[in-house]
Amino acid sequence: MSDCEWGRPCTCRECCTQFRQEICPMCGFENVVELEGTGEFRTDNKGMRYAEITPPTGDPMNLECFKCSHVIINVKFYSRISILACESKINRDEINESSRPCDDCNKKIRYSIGGYQSIELFEHNGKYVCKECLSERIKKENQDPTNRDEKYIFDSRELKWVLSKVRVHCETCGKSRWLLQENSWKKQCSSCYKMA
Repeated sequence: MSDCEWGRPCTCRECCTQFRQEICPMCGFENVVELEGTGEFRTDNKGMRYAEITPPTGDPMNLECFKCSHVIINVKFYSRISILACESKINRDEINESSRPCDDCNKKIRYSIGGYQSIELFEHNGKYVCKECLSERIKKENQDPTNRDEKYIFDSRELKWVLSKVRVHCETCGKSRWLLQENSWKKQCSSCYKMA
């Protein structure tokens, strides 16, 4: 049952369309084809409304490979070739072939709203690593400076340990408490402050 429209049954084009891959025997490219079915609203024996999608049928067809233009003969019936999906695959494959992988995690590409992009690599001690792996390397190489009176956290954007909390003693009662670094100016604990 289709339900893209606020959790209700739906017969829009997107919900009625199925996708299938047809591999080209010449270049091995995975062509994505669409099967646009027809949707019809029905009601079951409990009175619940649902959408019934009927897939299209037809005789076998020829398909021209999106990448190498080789004609694939007698492909199972399809409505159309998905240009957007095929372009995205070609883009991903080109980036995959031309980009260098991260030496630590072997990642090459990432997906963003605009499509597939090669990851940015940084040179560190003779190796090329992605931002996440660089952050982990620097974190391991530089010891956590946390001590009895200071707590540090590792900032993966700045790639360094940053002071997060400090232990401060109340001037009135002498009780110690942990404060965020930006609140370390507070001289009294909350109990003593309320009594003042």
